[in-house]
Amino acid sequence: MPLHICEVVVRNAASEAIEAIHGTNWPWNPGFQSSLPQRLTGTRYSPRRDLQNVSAVHATPGKVIAELKFAFWEHMFTTRHDAKIWKSQMLRVFSNYEPGKTWYNMRNRVNADLQVIRKLRNRIAHHEPIFARNLTSELGMIRGLVDLRSPTVSSWMMGNQIASELLAKSPFFCGGKSWTPSHHEVAEFAYTIWEQEGRQSGTDKRDWERALALMNGR
Repeated sequence: MPLHICEVVVRNAASEAIEAIHGTNWPWNPGFQSSLPQRLTGTRYSPRRDLQNVSAVHATPGKVIAELKFAFWEHMFTTRHDAKIWKSQMLRVFSNYEPGKTWYNMRNRVNADLQVIRKLRNRIAHHEPIFARNLTSELGMIRGLVDLRSPTVSSWMMGNQIASELLAKSPFFCGGKSWTPSHHEVAEFAYTIWEQEGRQSGTDKRDWERALALMNGR
């Protein structure tokens, strides 16, 4: 639930900021569409094409907002949109900002946090292991983003989630019964850790030991 609420909160904040500059019908505004990149460096994803495709089949801003990819909202919080949008809107749509921080500081923070959260979200969506991640820290990151927008929503979210309770316990496998991972299962998890750590050479033993320890709840 926290991931879902965070996504909704962030996209609503971003759409509110875009609307303030480009008007209620911003999804169909040619000026806004042309401000989006054709393709993100190193990926096949195109924010401009995503918006054009979604806005072509949905008649209301609300429908468009709900259908745009998470990557679209993440990449709204980049320097590309600073002068036009964030310089005037960042501290308005994220009004519970840290004292002493500038709009630029906060835009950078949101962008950095969303990069981490998107990767977590994608791994969960693709049913990939997340044992090696610092999930407690990432839950705090999610809470922090929601809190920037609305402390009330943040408080409600944390009071209605069970992630904190589960993370405080040791990993549970097979209904909590004793479980010994197979050689193949440890190897797959060690490979995942190796990928997440940047595919460094000479870390085979370290990755194996870390994978085994995490899978055994140590």
